[in-house]
Amino acid sequence: MKAVFLFITLYAIGFADLFGQTLSKNYVDKWIVETFSTTEIDSNALYILNGFPIDTDSIENKLSSYLQSDLILIDYLDKATTENMVFCTPARGIVLLTTKGNQNKKIIRKNFSKAVNQFSNSYSNLGTSEELPVLIINGHQVKSSESTSVLKSLRKADVLGINIIGRPVSKQLYGENGKNGLVVISAK
Repeated sequence: MKAVFLFITLYAIGFADLFGQTLSKNYVDKWIVETFSTTEIDSNALYILNGFPIDTDSIENKLSSYLQSDLILIDYLDKATTENMVFCTPARGIVLLTTKGNQNKKIIRKNFSKAVNQFSNSYSNLGTSEELPVLIINGHQVKSSESTSVLKSLRKADVLGINIIGRPVSKQLYGENGKNGLVVISAK
């Protein structure tokens, strides 16, 4: 009886949640559509994982070798944004993905300093908390009123990856400050 209860409990919670969910194209596409509410991903979008383009026929296989928690950067450049970029074939949008350990340390330091400065401006009364982007650290959204102090207490050496999205994201998903963008940090 105990085994049946355990099985039902694991089933209700979901095995994937217990052991970590693998990354999938569906997860990435859903995140993009929910985050950038006016975005529709073209079926011919180019997916780039850790700096390398992924063939459309092998995208699920490549992504499934990672857990969702391994992902530190997702961004989407729509067709209008990519119009002036040169590709062998015209891109109908680009999905950029970076996993832990694959973001350049120099970029991490630069983006972390940029984020600290952006949040410090609010702290020093050069801006207001309403002007701050949304801050997410290790998957948890930080309250706007606490974001500056939380970010200042984070050591640069502990940052594994950082994603700064400087354009509006979904207010429904991230709150009123979503209009100011998003800073996502993965840390030790």
